[in-house]
Amino acid sequence: MEENGSPPPVFETDENNTYFLCILPIHPLTTTVQNKRAIDETKDIAKQINDLSEINTYLSLSVSEIGDRDREAIKNEINDMTKIVLNYCTKPKSRDELFEKIGLYKNTKNFQNHIKPLIDFGWLNYTIPNKITSKDQKYYTTDLGEKLLLIVSEYHNSGIKRIPVVSSNIASVGYDENEHILEIEFHHRAVYQYFDVPEKIYEELMSSPSLGAYFMNEVKNKFKHKRK
Repeated sequence: MEENGSPPPVFETDENNTYFLCILPIHPLTTTVQNKRAIDETKDIAKQINDLSEINTYLSLSVSEIGDRDREAIKNEINDMTKIVLNYCTKPKSRDELFEKIGLYKNTKNFQNHIKPLIDFGWLNYTIPNKITSKDQKYYTTDLGEKLLLIVSEYHNSGIKRIPVVSSNIASVGYDENEHILEIEFHHRAVYQYFDVPEKIYEELMSSPSLGAYFMNEVKNKFKHKRK
């Protein structure tokens, strides 16, 4: 294959052994294989986010599965307006409240430009989806939107490396042995830090046949904690 994508020249002979140039057709799968190889060779997905809709692919992963470079690429795609709207609507807000918060006139153009795309992406939703023009309509941040907020948060990366675990409730666990901080990511995407946790508790949690049961009995409500 030549650099311009054309098939290479092939020389054949006729009955008089005279050489002439012919072109062989490309197999229809050639381009597909080349594209797949190009993707395989550039698995740095941080450079493959070309529009906001692609971000939802990453939101299907657990927080611990999203690398720092990918998280940084996602953060670069999310503007301040989006973060303000999603943060503000973690509790349902009316259209009046929402536009007052973002400092824009409440009109169709601003709604289509700043609010509707977030609904289309599944990050924001109606409280009355079957009657979107209702005077009682409000907007709330979905689980997907909250996951996005967690990823783009400046405070997300605590430096504590979490390890994926097998549990019906817990997705990953990390521990800072210097600060005695136990960090737990749950399958519903929330991440909590528990403070002044002895290393022994962390070791017993990780070796427990049921991490969820051990957490409920030995960690939950027994240490000061905060949600990240």
